[in-house]
Amino acid sequence: MKNWKQIPIPPKMVGLEKDPRGFPIPFIVLRDPNGKTYFQVNDSVKVAQCINERLCAICGQPLGTDAWLAGGPLSAFHPQGAYIDTPTHHDCGNYAMRVCPFLAITTYNGKFNADKLAAEGWAGVTVDPTVIGDRPPFFAYVKIRGFTVNPVSKYLTPKKPLLAVEYWNAGEQISKEDAQALFDKQYWRTEHFGIAVY
Repeated sequence: MKNWKQIPIPPKMVGLEKDPRGFPIPFIVLRDPNGKTYFQVNDSVKVAQCINERLCAICGQPLGTDAWLAGGPLSAFHPQGAYIDTPTHHDCGNYAMRVCPFLAITTYNGKFNADKLAAEGWAGVTVDPTVIGDRPPFFAYVKIRGFTVNPVSKYLTPKKPLLAVEYWNAGEQISKEDAQALFDKQYWRTEHFGIAVY
């Protein structure tokens, strides 16, 4: 990843508060009553607001038709693929693809510790056991025409067909062919082998 501080912040994100490192704090990030941020945890109230009002998960402004989802290849290409995070503007998500440690650093091991939050007094914090624990081989950033929301899990399923697809690895956009090779290398021993990247 290039020096993230040299990557310009998109205009819609300029007004976001920054954490002590200088990272803009996305709209949906959970904050405790003292203002401490938990970048790995979505604020369920703000997630619902983003869904109901069609707001960008990062800048908090209206999406319009510029709605993109970021996730692993199974979210994008598996027949039952779904997303935990809500849509973003293309520019906001593109910035995240370049600077977010989880998205842009292939060696990042940001495992979420739900026990730590519970010890700090947060109730109802759970970890979804259906999410694949390994880091995805690449991230698929997809433009969508709309989505449905599972009433139980609250996961988002994009309406198909997808309008556009970008492939990202290590903070850089990669080709479809490179993405397919990374996918096949990671999943060749599993039931996911043979899913085509498109």
